[in-house]
Amino acid sequence: MIRTNRKFIWSIIIIIVVAMMAMISWLAVASKYNTEEEREIQMRYATQLVDNAINKAFMRPITAAKVMSEDANLKEYLKQSATNPTGVENQLKDYLSSIGNGLGYKMMFAVSDASGAYYTCDGITSYIDKSYQGNSSWYGALMESRKELELDVDIEESTNWELSVFVNQLIYDDNNLLGVCGIGVEMSQLQSLFELYERIYDVKINVTDSKGLIQIDTIVDRIEKDYISLPELDKISDGEYYYEKLSEGDRVITYMEDMDMYLVLTNQRSNVTGILSDIFVPMIIALLAIAGSIIIMIYVERINSKKVEE
Repeated sequence: MIRTNRKFIWSIIIIIVVAMMAMISWLAVASKYNTEEEREIQMRYATQLVDNAINKAFMRPITAAKVMSEDANLKEYLKQSATNPTGVENQLKDYLSSIGNGLGYKMMFAVSDASGAYYTCDGITSYIDKSYQGNSSWYGALMESRKELELDVDIEESTNWELSVFVNQLIYDDNNLLGVCGIGVEMSQLQSLFELYERIYDVKINVTDSKGLIQIDTIVDRIEKDYISLPELDKISDGEYYYEKLSEGDRVITYMEDMDMYLVLTNQRSNVTGILSDIFVPMIIALLAIAGSIIIMIYVERINSKKVEE
């Protein structure tokens, strides 16, 4: 009789354990699906926020560069610079300084296409090399691109060699090219913005060109050195948040038309962490229930054994 009771008790315990484990397994599968779905929604939302923040950061410098390119005074200075670059140095220095102080930017510049004089708030700091080599390569690339406005990551001596994103805007008088003007946005400002969103959403944020070459990153050593593999670019249109799963995680990519660059947010959070977080409480309850059942069964068995002995 005792053996029969013992088998019955342990059969019940096994059934309880199997049921609890089945419940935890079901919760894990359901949690995996929900975690992936929620993560995709969260990453799309985070990408939209970062995209808006970047556009907001460049809205003022892009607008300012476009307004400068239409300024009659700047056009007149550049016309005079064609034959006498030093003759308008002080005027351009004051002009750029006044705009820079008003907008809060350290780096304002204008270049005369005819003389090659490179003006900043400190006056003429250099001359563009017409062979477009070395520090003048950016100018040649801009001319070759045939874009009226372009963003370029570079280092400028006049800002103590700080890495910056430059807004380069062509200046025309009728159809005649007079030169280029623009503003440099310090990379550190964008890195601070990226670091904030990376902490909040546990993602890695990069901005790349069409080849995947990193243009903006919180890690300076990766900028214009490391590449990120991008999908077929015709899949990504301006304003679309393209989501894809990778073997090592997932990411969202969007094309930023004004910058002609790609924003990439990569998931840094393991799905396992989310799943364990979701099933942690049910798993503890199940383990306690199993342990409690075993203790009760053992207690009941001992009582029955004592009764038989008596």
